[in-house]
Amino acid sequence: CGGDVSRGGGGGAHRQLGAPATTVAVFKLPRSGSTWFTEKLNAFSSVFISKEIIQAEPDEIYSQLEKLRHLKRALRWPTGKMSTGAWGGRFRVDYWDKTKWARRLDVLGFTVNPVKVQMDYHRLMRRRPEAFVVAFVRTNVVKTVVSAVRGAMTYKLCGTDNLTREQAVICKVPSRIRIDVDQFWAMLVERLRLERRFVELVYSASAAGPVYEVTYEDLQLDESKVLRDLFSHLGAADALAAVRASRDGWVKRTSDDLRDALENFGEVRAMLVERGNKCLVAQLDVAEKGVGFPPCPLAVGVGGPSTPVDS
Repeated sequence: CGGDVSRGGGGGAHRQLGAPATTVAVFKLPRSGSTWFTEKLNAFSSVFISKEIIQAEPDEIYSQLEKLRHLKRALRWPTGKMSTGAWGGRFRVDYWDKTKWARRLDVLGFTVNPVKVQMDYHRLMRRRPEAFVVAFVRTNVVKTVVSAVRGAMTYKLCGTDNLTREQAVICKVPSRIRIDVDQFWAMLVERLRLERRFVELVYSASAAGPVYEVTYEDLQLDESKVLRDLFSHLGAADALAAVRASRDGWVKRTSDDLRDALENFGEVRAMLVERGNKCLVAQLDVAEKGVGFPPCPLAVGVGGPSTPVDS
């Protein structure tokens, strides 16, 4: 098992010119913008981040030991995805096609959803104490859930939940959607619980030092600064000087102003006001990109009488 077990054509581990200068485990959740973030990292010719390195349905199909061995290998050599479905092409696109095999990498690592892919991450990081831990998060939970609804619609129409510019020309997805407010609230509550579990897992995994956080909103606001600060933290500032490889150009489908994305914006807002969660109302209302938020409280409006907020 390990680097050669990918059943989706992801490719196995590949030895290259010397060990990388820096290794990093990037923890993330779905619909956080991590595909976009990974693309920006892989645009640098001396950086390889294996996108969603384990993607199995069900997750239990691989043992804890198999997953541990695969991720240990991925923190030493460029390693493809371990998957049970047709998700394997990124290793070819991001590593082989960009000829990264021909040079020494400054940064090597992977992204993984620790809530979905269950294993002992603390044990992994103890085995690789030199590796950095990065958490990539999207702080606007409301926009995250809207993105999830749109992603499900896009998958149903186009067979994928993220579209490149070329795919967007062929497959048309409506720019505005209508969301059932009760379903939307249930998804918000589940997302808040998921994010709390995510935080617990990431911080328990960090055995060698602090967790470095990168937010989707900061990346929107100032990409150059975020990447410069990240590579500086990793001790890999030289990566910024590397020639940028070609990028796929993923299309952002959801407007930053949700008034333009939701047909029933007013109905959704009225529901959040009634639930009494001021934090989520503020996240819905913000129209600008790059606005970050602190974690929203989970208890307000959940499982008890709600307290209306000022509208």
